[in-house]
Amino acid sequence: DYDATRKERITTAKSLGIDLSPNLSLALRGAGQMELRSLRWRPLPGAREEAESVQTQLKDSIYGPVQVFYGGDAAEEVFKTVVSPRIIHLATHGFYLPHETAGAFNESRSVKRSSGSALGRLRYVDNPLMRSGLVLAGANQLATNSEERTVDLEDGWLTAQEISSMNFRNTELVVLSACESGLGDSELGHGVRGLQRAFLVAGAHSLLMSMFEVPDKETRELMGLFYQHFVQTGDQVKSMQFAQQKLILQRRTQSGSAHPFFWASFFIVGQPEATPVGK
Repeated sequence: DYDATRKERITTAKSLGIDLSPNLSLALRGAGQMELRSLRWRPLPGAREEAESVQTQLKDSIYGPVQVFYGGDAAEEVFKTVVSPRIIHLATHGFYLPHETAGAFNESRSVKRSSGSALGRLRYVDNPLMRSGLVLAGANQLATNSEERTVDLEDGWLTAQEISSMNFRNTELVVLSACESGLGDSELGHGVRGLQRAFLVAGAHSLLMSMFEVPDKETRELMGLFYQHFVQTGDQVKSMQFAQQKLILQRRTQSGSAHPFFWASFFIVGQPEATPVGK
């Protein structure tokens, strides 16, 4: 719930025993918050249904039990308490801003900026891990009551920089069911620096992520097919191949064609493991 209020999130955090004392990450991000106030994220109608489907398929498998956070409970301060689960599945908005030069920024400063360019200045931050991330509960509150913000809650904007300092050393798979979650700055000899680099640095073994904007309905179907095969085989790569092939067949049957927009965005990086289903 991107509109979750401060009161709702404090209630959730306290019920989970989360420490709400001042933290460094908020102080570091304070300068960027002014540029985010006019940006609002739309709800993803299929996200909850997708999460419920994943829970149903995993709870009785070797990956169960499953802990699920919906709506206002899916907050940044909650996510930061997670330590190395075998699988992490995030169904939310993702963002990545390509780097721009300072010269271009200086030339455009006199141009009136619309609300659609609320993330504009973040393009000029050198660190690509600060220009990519995920959006969690309460992120839209930055646009409505930022003058009342205190340091006891996170802002709902989970940057790749923050993720890189977490512990996912025993996490076999991170699924980022979000738009453009696989993007980042490409550097010769260093690969892509963005969300994928952040999770790998944090210790995650592999990630399933997207290269471009993905449709809500088809993404939900793709994930359902992926887990259907995955819980039976434990093979990440073959499970994604299975899901994409099934979705292609469905699209061709329903509409006569299967444009890559509906099935080709997701890919796997890292060291995907074929886990024996009996372990």
